[in-house]
Amino acid sequence: AVAARVADGDGRVCGVVLSAFLKPGRQEIGAQPSQLQFGLSVTEPCLGWEDALATLEALAAAVAARRRASPPPVGRSESMPRAPFRELGAIEQTDNLRVQTIRPLLSPACAIEEVELPLQSKRLLLRARCDISAVVQGDSDRLLVLAGPPAVHDPSEAMEYAARLAALAAELESELLVVMAVNLSRSSSDADAAAAAAPGGGWAGLVTDPRLDGSVDMNSGFRAARRLLLDIAQLGLPTAVEYVDTITPQFVADLASYALVGARQAGSRAHRELASGLSTPVGFQGGATSADAAVDAVRSAASGHAFLSVSKQGVAGIVQTTGNRDGHLVLPAASAAEAEEAACGALAALGLPARAMVDCGYGAGCTTPQEQAAAAAAVAARVADGDGRVCGVVLSAFLKPGRQEIGAQPSQLQFGLSVTEPCLGWEDALATLEALAAAVAARRRASPPPVGRSESMPRAPFRELGAIEQTDNLRVQTIRPLLSPACAIEEVELPLQSKRLVLRARCDISAVVQGDSDRLLVLAGPPAVHDPSEAMEYAARLAALAAELESELLVVMAVNLSRSSSDADAAAAAAPGGGWAGLVTDPRLDGSVDMNSGFRAARRLLLDIAQLGLPTAVEYVDTITPQFVADLASYALVGARQAGSRAHRELASGLSTPVGFQGGATSADAAVDAVRSAASGHAFLSVSKQGVAGIVQTTGNRDGHLVLPAASAAEAEEAACGALAALGLPARAMVDCGYGAGCTTPQEQAAAAAAVAARVAGGDGRVCGAVLPSYLLQGRQPLAPGGKLTRGMSVAGACLDWGTTEAILREFAVAVTARRAAAPEPPSKKARSS
Repeated sequence: AVAARVADGDGRVCGVVLSAFLKPGRQEIGAQPSQLQFGLSVTEPCLGWEDALATLEALAAAVAARRRASPPPVGRSESMPRAPFRELGAIEQTDNLRVQTIRPLLSPACAIEEVELPLQSKRLLLRARCDISAVVQGDSDRLLVLAGPPAVHDPSEAMEYAARLAALAAELESELLVVMAVNLSRSSSDADAAAAAAPGGGWAGLVTDPRLDGSVDMNSGFRAARRLLLDIAQLGLPTAVEYVDTITPQFVADLASYALVGARQAGSRAHRELASGLSTPVGFQGGATSADAAVDAVRSAASGHAFLSVSKQGVAGIVQTTGNRDGHLVLPAASAAEAEEAACGALAALGLPARAMVDCGYGAGCTTPQEQAAAAAAVAARVADGDGRVCGVVLSAFLKPGRQEIGAQPSQLQFGLSVTEPCLGWEDALATLEALAAAVAARRRASPPPVGRSESMPRAPFRELGAIEQTDNLRVQTIRPLLSPACAIEEVELPLQSKRLVLRARCDISAVVQGDSDRLLVLAGPPAVHDPSEAMEYAARLAALAAELESELLVVMAVNLSRSSSDADAAAAAAPGGGWAGLVTDPRLDGSVDMNSGFRAARRLLLDIAQLGLPTAVEYVDTITPQFVADLASYALVGARQAGSRAHRELASGLSTPVGFQGGATSADAAVDAVRSAASGHAFLSVSKQGVAGIVQTTGNRDGHLVLPAASAAEAEEAACGALAALGLPARAMVDCGYGAGCTTPQEQAAAAAAVAARVAGGDGRVCGAVLPSYLLQGRQPLAPGGKLTRGMSVAGACLDWGTTEAILREFAVAVTARRAAAPEPPSKKARSS
């Protein structure tokens, strides 16, 4: 019948899908797969080869007849990419289009060999880690004090401060365990985001820019950082480092006694996995309004993980860790007593450290040195009153009070004054530490300290100490070989026709996001793909529907290869199978961590979907996976927990696709700031296609946009889009109708989608798309060891079934038609990027 239509000149028919195989019919799989007939389908019935051959020949003859009646159009093929998508590069290239260069990076092993820690200093570090662990675990009543500038910009100034602090630390060591904060990268806290708009706000830290001139000399930066940390260790003073990415620790972690993960990073799965393998105690900062992410981070880091990182040789590898039970909370000074009690109680119930440090710094809401001193005084009062929950304090302190701008002439900076957030001056810091020491003495008089082992000896509760000579990777079981991205790409390469599809889809998505197209972008698929064959069945259905509705909808299949770290997924992690990390990490669903097979399977799946003519979207939960699969994807998603992470914003600035940043359940601020940040170029650490660590410099990505929860208030959405419009960035938003957006059941998801359709039909031009959790069957199923899975049902978040999905997409198409009828012209282009 199709051949007859084509032969009669029907130009609407562009193709045909045939179920065909070697033999006609089908067979049951049964209990003995080895007894299956060769060449016979095990699912739906198929045409046999002879019938398929005759059918294809008839179709070819029909095309020839149509051509004779109506010659084909002359002009540019629609399969070619359109100019509006920026930095396309050559048609053969679909990845790293916004990456200017990946420059050579010194390997961690070489950096360590150049600036090596002597044995005596190694012993100091290990002893300090044990002592910090004792404080955190409640085996010591000393107060842990982290003091130092928010970011070190001049090693000579830092050494003068360190010399003063070391002398004071020795004087007060009976009451206080003083650690110098030596932050080598600019923090991505809320306070720092605000400071970034000021002159000099773009400085990224000592490692990235050691000369404060924008030269991005990270090799010199790491050398300077190691020398500084070593010199401080030789003063007898332990150090703490805040990690804003997951590669820097391989360069400096052997020199540090404590690690800090900022509030914005605490929600990032990549940073939790990193913390699970760090050889030091780790403090997770709580947010200004909630400590939930930090609590969940402490819980997650206590378990072992498998993830991608680099080895000491600077080569990408598969890291497996044992877990770190010395993670703990660092809460803002303004935290309510009830919230602090609830957070510590939740950790106590899990057998994890139930004590908290108090952050008295800028990022904790104390914006002036006077407020910081007052917050520290309040901590001292709590300690003096016998409050045993407080185990430490974080102070922003340097030689002089206040802060200064970097400006155009770094040589004219004042000596000893912070170039980031305001700090306490030395005199105020001295008085504060003395007051804290007096408070500890008062607490002791009221309640004698615990009796036990000497705090200077390694204690059994501090795990995997290893040999005294070893100070790093003590919680790392192994770093196994990882296939290089270049090899993975060569094994499963994208043909030219599929490259054209990928690029064209990126152009079309960009047009929707920028307001140059009035189609609705729809991301549909399961929260995590666990079976490629099921995913292909879903993709085939979606491709057919997408083609039918392409005038109104731009349908993209969500192919999430790693388990999301959204709030919903954190809840699911407590259920059976919740520990499954995704197709890439565990392709056989047996905990084998065969990432090399996982990446091969992921590439084959994405390629097969592309060859159906269906574009794909991938959510990135780490910063290395994109080098393996980004050439195959037309869209990228950054989850709400990752949106606050500096590493993910830097990654997005170099992605060759449009990027959606998910807003949080209570605020879109982090997502708005992420869109802004990703629009600019950055320099950061990652790996090249050859699997070697390098220094990446990007051009920026102005196709970043918001993906807001369905439950977002209209006022909040309007404010978020308005803030981006003022910056000349996409001011349209997608609506997330999924589990992580508060829609926990398929019924709620369908209702949220109906609300989106109503908005669109009502002429709302701000809505540019929707995210639908969708699969073959409704709901979700647990992934229990040895359990039998139902084909076509999600093993992560709950999904809509295919029938409901089809109905929703058709409803969306009708809504777009209604919007067009009310406003024939595309939505306002005022947010279009230049």
